[in-house]
Order: sequence, then C-alpha cells, then structure tokens
Amino acid sequence: MSQFYIKAWIVADEVVSAFCHGLPITQDPIQVEGATTVSAIGHGAYVHAGDLFPTLTYSNGVLSSPLCEITTEAPE
Repeated sequence: MSQFYIKAWIVADEVVSAFCHGLPITQDPIQVEGATTVSAIGHGAYVHAGDLFPTLTYSNGVLSSPLCEITTEAPE
C-alpha cells in the first residue's frame, strides 16, 4: 500500500476542488475565495486527482472517498 498527499478546497461542506500528488503539497495550485483547505493523506493505490475529485465528500469534518482510505489533517 502506498500513500499520497491530498489537498481539498471546501465551501459549505462541498468539495469544490482537489489536488493530489505523490509528494508533499508545497503550494496551492488554485485559490478559491472563502474556501477552507483540508490537507490529508490517501492510503492505497495512487489515484489521479481527476479521478479522485468526483468521489470526494466532506461531512462532519471528515474528508472521504470510496477509492482510498483518507487520514485528514487539521483544516488550514
């Protein structure tokens, strides 16, 4: 099992954008006004952000996807 980093932008409990990569996230690829960013680590087979994004949900402070296990870090 591998791990990869995920950053998601959340507005009103909806994931509006996501970025994932096999290396630590060093900068935001976009800025979404009023969004909270959530950094997380995905565990499992690497998933491209374009495939992961439509499956991401955010509820009760938890970022999740059926494609991988996600460990959420503190919101920024």
